Amino acid sequence: NLIPTTSTEIKYRYIQIPYVGKPSYVYSKKLLSIIKQYDPTAQVRTTYNTTNQTRRHFPTKDRLKPSQKAGVVYQISCSNCTKTYIGKTIRQSYRRVNEHEKDVVRALIFIHQASSMIRKRKTIKQHLNTIKGQVQKKPSTQPIRRSARLMNKTQTSYSQQQYAQSAITGYIPQSALGKHTFKTTHSINFDDIQILNQDQRHYRLLIKESLQIRSKKPALN
Repeated sequence: NLIPTTSTEIKYRYIQIPYVGKPSYVYSKKLLSIIKQYDPTAQVRTTYNTTNQTRRHFPTKDRLKPSQKAGVVYQISCSNCTKTYIGKTIRQSYRRVNEHEKDVVRALIFIHQASSMIRKRKTIKQHLNTIKGQVQKKPSTQPIRRSARLMNKTQTSYSQQQYAQSAITGYIPQSALGKHTFKTTHSINFDDIQILNQDQRHYRLLIKESLQIRSKKPALN
């Protein structure tokens, strides 16, 4: 008589691990060792998932330019010194950079207006000194009083120029780059924006920005 035999078929469970070379094998060995410690009867095997090599070497999509990438930590440098600024944006980077650039342009416009006003102020002061010298040289007659009235009129105009200047000085740059330009008249290099990190999650982007600032210690932050 044939004695019936029971066939014991071992059923394995599989764990898929991304293949990145030797570290994948090391990780697989440690993982299986930990599983055996908790369940010696467990039958577990690991498999490795490789990336699509063809897609990596022959991408179907055009690579985005740095300015088109969204969710980035970026670095902008000054063209006239070694100071840098690190920021983040969840939007496309060129939108945030445009905001920085507009603020820098406003700072440059203000500097130009202020310089022009200072030149006018010097011209008026020289004119006043000339009139004052002429008045002091002439005897006390009626024309002198007219010259004095002219001098007072010019002084009134000069006071109006001072008032206009005080109105302009109410301008305050909104960004760190605008403040740097406003203080030093330096230009900012917006043609070479460096993308340091990229992430679509805002809280992770915030962490990455903080780590970059702590590591690089940018002077304009």
